[in-house]
Amino acid sequence: MNKLVKTILSVMAFGGVVGIAHAADVETNSFGGGGGSPQYPEGCTELCGSKSIPIEITIPKVCELKNVTTKITLNSSTGTGTGGFSVGANAAYNLLVDTDNRTSGTNNSALKYGTYSIPTTVTTKRGSNNVNLGSIKYNEPMTAGTSSLNDYSITVQTSGSLGISKPAGTYTDKYNISVYF
Repeated sequence: MNKLVKTILSVMAFGGVVGIAHAADVETNSFGGGGGSPQYPEGCTELCGSKSIPIEITIPKVCELKNVTTKITLNSSTGTGTGGFSVGANAAYNLLVDTDNRTSGTNNSALKYGTYSIPTTVTTKRGSNNVNLGSIKYNEPMTAGTSSLNDYSITVQTSGSLGISKPAGTYTDKYNISVYF
């Protein structure tokens, strides 16, 4: 029994050494990889076919609208209110901001209460760059690869007098943001 076990172990050890040697030989033959003319594995003399398979991935354009102020409430004494939003995108994007009650001019709008209105100026900025109401801002910079977002500030300022000159009530407008590619 002892001879049989020794024989089996010897055969297994020899097979392991031959397998390692064969693997090293195939690795040095570089079948089709690494440039130069391909060398064929041992025992092969002709190439029966050869193909290449491209490898790729397509990352779709993605944008996120975040940190959007839920409501801009103007101070009844100063007529001023502020808000903001942030955009993250992995490609340059287009931005359109507008109000429901935009009037003539670049950033003019109005707060309305029935037939009454209070004129406002709505200013949107990314840093020192203005974004005008009703005009598409093309090619805003992507934020891919950075941990920051593009932050936009909104300032709403009434013009004209408030108080006794306006009927009591809640005057409203709506600020709309559209981000797209």
